[in-house]
Amino acid sequence: MRWIQAVIKLRKEDIVRRKNIARKDKEHRDEAIQKEAARKERMAHEIKDAEERFLDDNKDAIEAALAYQQKQGQEEEDENDEPAEKQPPPVMPVFNSEEFLSKWVIDNPPIDIPDEVVEDLDNDWIYNPDSL
Repeated sequence: MRWIQAVIKLRKEDIVRRKNIARKDKEHRDEAIQKEAARKERMAHEIKDAEERFLDDNKDAIEAALAYQQKQGQEEEDENDEPAEKQPPPVMPVFNSEEFLSKWVIDNPPIDIPDEVVEDLDNDWIYNPDSL
């Protein structure tokens, strides 16, 4: 009889242990999902900030390129035969989001999300944490 009681006690402890492990695994997975969502949010925010900083830093070059384009458009409409001084056209600076994103991902690697936890089916004992 003592052997049967010891086996039942051990079985209960095993079920409780596995339930706790499954609960912790679920919490760990949920935490990883939340961290990944926060990481993606931060990535979008930092890309937007970097683009704004780029536009502020290159404001003069952008304005010069836009003014040159406007001037070229007006000269084409005027069709003057007088040759203007040939200067190299200003280059319009462009924010390279792919390069920024690749550097950002290297600095902030994606978070591994564990597979979904599948609990074992224990039909021999109904687990109730309050009954222990």
